[in-house]
Amino acid sequence: MKRLLHYLQAAVLLGLALVAGAALALRLARGSASDPVPIAPDVLGVRSAGGVWLFAARVGNRVLLFDTGVDPDGHPVDALLQELRAKRGDVSDVFLTHGQVEQTAAVHLFPGAAVHAGAADVPLAAGAAGPSPSPVSRVLELVVRPSPVRVTDPLSGTRVLAVGPGRNVVALPAAGHTPGSYAYLYQGVLFAGDVVWYGEGRLGPTPPPFEQAGKESSKGILTLAAEVDDRDVDVVCTSHGGCTPTGEGKRLLRQLAARL
Repeated sequence: MKRLLHYLQAAVLLGLALVAGAALALRLARGSASDPVPIAPDVLGVRSAGGVWLFAARVGNRVLLFDTGVDPDGHPVDALLQELRAKRGDVSDVFLTHGQVEQTAAVHLFPGAAVHAGAADVPLAAGAAGPSPSPVSRVLELVVRPSPVRVTDPLSGTRVLAVGPGRNVVALPAAGHTPGSYAYLYQGVLFAGDVVWYGEGRLGPTPPPFEQAGKESSKGILTLAAEVDDRDVDVVCTSHGGCTPTGEGKRLLRQLAARL
């Protein structure tokens, strides 16, 4: 029994050391970013610390952000803006797929932007809903200590939001990963956040330890697949794994829904 307790204690200490090491590594590298990659005309993505993807689109002299990443100083966002030949003041809208810190850490850098998010995630984004349910998100919150986010446009139901001449963002509810998870469809690109993951040529559900609401998350995926069934979706972009190949987005989402 003493030997078993010793092994358990060692395992707990090792686990804590690994979490602490990962947290320190993330804190040191949170401003890192890959070179921006094109997703569609005037739409770019960048992979930031922790493998978290965020995206931006230029619409005339305006810039739309789809999530803001985990760096409170906004270096990954700045990489996108530089590639789009824009500056922070050009950001007119921030579309949050959900209210966890991986998406919200840099929102405070854009005080003049409209902030869109699911109404049910407003308390989470504001820091008033307690810690995020995912163990990974709990660690990130301790490392990043995000500023509270004020959502200016709480979303409910499907919404079509005008963002420029002839340009709309369709906001699609996909509650599951969080109560107010949303996906956004713009110019054939579906920004799905953590509703789905992409890897090894296919879309899948968010895996543990990033997901603690498996059944609800599956419902969110099915809801999203139904919402886009009669819409043009060329690419699905995720917060983890990046984007599907062009032309494969809807097919891969349908395949995932059929597996659930």
